[in-house]
Amino acid sequence: MVDEFIEVRHMVKSFRVAELQELLGFANRSKTGRKHQLMGRALDMLKCEPGPKVRAKISELYGNRFPRRMYSAPYIPRQAFSSGVYSSMGESSRSASLLAPQRPSQSSSSSTSLPVHPDVKLKSLPFYDFKDELVRPHSLVPQGKSSRFQDSYILFHLSPQQVNEVVSSRDTRPMSSSEYNVQIQLRFCLLETSCEQDDLYPHSAGLKVNGKLCQLPGFVPRDNKGEHKKCGRPVDITSYCRLSSTIPNHIHVTWEQDPLQRFVVTVHLVRKVTSSCLIQRLKIRGRRNPDHSRAL
Repeated sequence: MVDEFIEVRHMVKSFRVAELQELLGFANRSKTGRKHQLMGRALDMLKCEPGPKVRAKISELYGNRFPRRMYSAPYIPRQAFSSGVYSSMGESSRSASLLAPQRPSQSSSSSTSLPVHPDVKLKSLPFYDFKDELVRPHSLVPQGKSSRFQDSYILFHLSPQQVNEVVSSRDTRPMSSSEYNVQIQLRFCLLETSCEQDDLYPHSAGLKVNGKLCQLPGFVPRDNKGEHKKCGRPVDITSYCRLSSTIPNHIHVTWEQDPLQRFVVTVHLVRKVTSSCLIQRLKIRGRRNPDHSRAL
């Protein structure tokens, strides 16, 4: 019951004004006021056991809020972790990152030839150590040629061990930036399997994590001639994520369709590496023969 209440509460907290007004009107509650007043009224209603009809209405509004173009990672219950079924973080994340369409009609899109999870490899980042894959490389599949701008929804869960790693890595010392050393990192690249790919944003890319607009670092919009400048960087979305093993995280990607290029998005768990640590690693490797550099 507690998990169900948390999930319903999470659905309501993602609603906009229109959904809140419709929900309150359905429950015969006042639907006037600003968004924070409507939200407070809706959350208070949940504390009084709203009943199956109201819960069904919340699910309906939530389904309309996040439509059919959503891919969801299957939820792994906490009992599985506590019983030792998933003894290592790698095993649990691989199970949690298997994304599957919610509806079978999804495969009938105009781009069925694109694999949902292509075998795309991204180049390693020198200042980040890869720890785990939260979302496998996921194709950004256009849903129709008539629409210039496309969008896609992805949902993923964190395991209890992953949540603990992220939370415990935060620098809470006085005068520090309070950043997480273990980060949830989102990356875009081309859908190309012949070689390792650099980070590259889709055209006119936009990103929301749990309904919050996330700025893309280094993103350059169209110039005066209407041309795109190629750019891309890994995106730290840790501060936008819900650090909980019971509540899912929603990613909403929008982009401009390009008939000549296809893109993928993936989410990794990484650990930030300092420059002093990198220097130490180079010292451990030792010196190479000069002939090695001449041969490059």
